[in-house]
Amino acid sequence: MKALKVGNLEVSPGALKKGSLGTFYREDGVAVHIPLIVINGAEDGPTLWLSAGMHGQELSGVGVIWELVNERIEPSNLHGAVIAVPFMNPFSFTGGTYFTPQDGLNLHSFFPGDPEGSLTERLANLVYEEGVKKADVVIDLHCNPENAMMFTYAFDPDDEGVGKRGYELARIFGLTTVDDAPKPPGVSADIQDAAYHLGVPSFLVELTPYYSISPQAVAVGVRGVLNVMKTLKMIEGEVEPQDEVLVIEGRLGITFGTSSRGGLVIPETSLGEAVSKGQTVGRVVDFFGDTVEEIESPVDGWMLTWPYLNQSVFSGDLVSMYVYSKD
Repeated sequence: MKALKVGNLEVSPGALKKGSLGTFYREDGVAVHIPLIVINGAEDGPTLWLSAGMHGQELSGVGVIWELVNERIEPSNLHGAVIAVPFMNPFSFTGGTYFTPQDGLNLHSFFPGDPEGSLTERLANLVYEEGVKKADVVIDLHCNPENAMMFTYAFDPDDEGVGKRGYELARIFGLTTVDDAPKPPGVSADIQDAAYHLGVPSFLVELTPYYSISPQAVAVGVRGVLNVMKTLKMIEGEVEPQDEVLVIEGRLGITFGTSSRGGLVIPETSLGEAVSKGQTVGRVVDFFGDTVEEIESPVDGWMLTWPYLNQSVFSGDLVSMYVYSKD
């Protein structure tokens, strides 16, 4: 291995360093550094990018990275390198929001970014230039609200190149895996799309819940990342199943349900439960508890998430998510 330069770090083989991927500034002139951890292994191998904290309320991925770099990965035994960013968007974290408070944009939708653009676009471009372009595999860690299954999201395995490799690694992570097609090149998209068009296999992980670091989610995330690293021959060991959580097997697509009325969502279907197209899976009720809308499954498949925070929805709001077989 050679010395690895990322952000403000230059890391020799067999070493771990902590620093900054880049620096931006708040309205009061205070510098905000994007935290960076680089582990450069003693032996040659692939470079793995790990990120979390793209959205301010999604914290369990942060705990996954902390445990991996501080307790589980030994530089002297590592083949390759790990570039880890536990808080990709510190502005979103300090604001406790899904979006960057300064410009109201969702970092997830603005890759590869623009070095002369808004704050969010500059963040995306920094990650793209200093992270994605230097990686051989990209894993981006997210979280859903509490009433959701954990799953991974990858690209179409029928793509015999980078899409298939990313999908295979997502399956090795060990959770329910859904797939879809990447966005076309030349449009603002997410970090997976940016990696795909560079020929870098990638996938997204959805842990649960929001707003806290869950020990179970951290355990699942750490096990999954280590499974990928073992498969990439970065570390020794056997792949371990994700026995602690419900997993739906097979090749799966994902689809969404939205509400026409506003009110509170009352689920009547459990996570992972098989559902039929047209089946009533829940209700929207008003402030008197009276049903104003029945929520119907759009597919034959399984219940994946009830993606609400306080059970409230408005017209057109995302109310439910499902997976269905593509085999």
